[in-house]
Amino acid sequence: MRIRIQKFVLCLLMFSSLTSIAQLQIDNLKLNGYVQTDLALVGKDGKAFIGSAYSQARDGNNDYFFRTGVRRGLLRSTFSSGKGSGALEVSLGEGGIIPLVAYFQFDMFPWLSLQGGLMTMDFGYELCYPSSALETLERSMHTRDLFPFEHDFGIKFFGNIPTNSDKHKLYYSLAFMSGNAINKFVDRRLSLMTHLLYNYKSDLWAYSLGTSYYEGETNNADTLLFEVHKGVWQSRNVEANQKNKRQYINFEATVDWFNSWGTSSLRSECTFGVQPSRKDSFSSQNNDSYNPADAFSYQRNFLGLYLYYIQNLGCMPLKFVGKYAYLDHNTDLTKAEIRSCQDATMHNIGIGLRYEYDKHISAELFYDKYINETNAYVAQLQDDVCHLRLQYKF
Repeated sequence: MRIRIQKFVLCLLMFSSLTSIAQLQIDNLKLNGYVQTDLALVGKDGKAFIGSAYSQARDGNNDYFFRTGVRRGLLRSTFSSGKGSGALEVSLGEGGIIPLVAYFQFDMFPWLSLQGGLMTMDFGYELCYPSSALETLERSMHTRDLFPFEHDFGIKFFGNIPTNSDKHKLYYSLAFMSGNAINKFVDRRLSLMTHLLYNYKSDLWAYSLGTSYYEGETNNADTLLFEVHKGVWQSRNVEANQKNKRQYINFEATVDWFNSWGTSSLRSECTFGVQPSRKDSFSSQNNDSYNPADAFSYQRNFLGLYLYYIQNLGCMPLKFVGKYAYLDHNTDLTKAEIRSCQDATMHNIGIGLRYEYDKHISAELFYDKYINETNAYVAQLQDDVCHLRLQYKF
């Protein structure tokens, strides 16, 4: 069935491409996309995002390894007609052909639209921001772990609440999602996702303030549930396939100052809540798994945040990017009490330089340094990453 769906999606994209190129009389059909290719130098404990993980057999007894490949390749077809519109987007990369977006949208009123299908999740700032425009190359640590995929099946109500001035905008969304990202929707449970965002823009500066909320459940295929009590992991018996609480609360803020240098920008987010996870992984790849070997039976209270600074360098087509990110995987454990990196606090410092040749071609060099908590049980990981990315967008 999956192969048939992939063939259908590919044929549909080819048809969209041909009709667009031939300039048939379908003016409201558009095709765009982008390709990102990476060269990465990665510490042996780090993640390259492309290629396979470090292997002593393949990479030798070295502290670093090289990887190169296509990080992202996306094709997107959009169609609009009157109050209706739709989009179809697929990823063409190392993972094969993967559908990312397939939704319809109906604009019922100027202040209310309905979107249904497979769509980008509307939570916070960074998760919604297009990957092709992301100055830091990759999203922050906690965003990647909480949402390994930026897309999910569901239905969303959204719009802009009318205001008395064009300078002020108030955006809202209310969505019911499968909670299992692009994986199969296997039961009737839905997750709640909300987003409220205020935007202000003048000739000199702009800012935004927002908050988001996510609540869902993750299947626990195990008969044990692990929680921290008095600095120690403890287990208790539960029924198999119990639903564990998954809850995130987010606050976001952005500031842009338009000056003689160009634009100076600050981006910041803070997210905290409860994350059902495995013992060996904070991330949740498939929340509806009914496989006991993949049970999300460890309940972790977490705190994640980041701060980005982005500066245009005068009239040159260059941007300087600096960031700091923080992730405490388990706020219930102190430095002395942690026994694995899955419970440790991580710090990430990154700097980069982005060159934009034109609206189609860009290149960026970015260095990420990671520092984790250490004690007698947890050593410092060698997981720094240096990226060189080339991007072509059409």
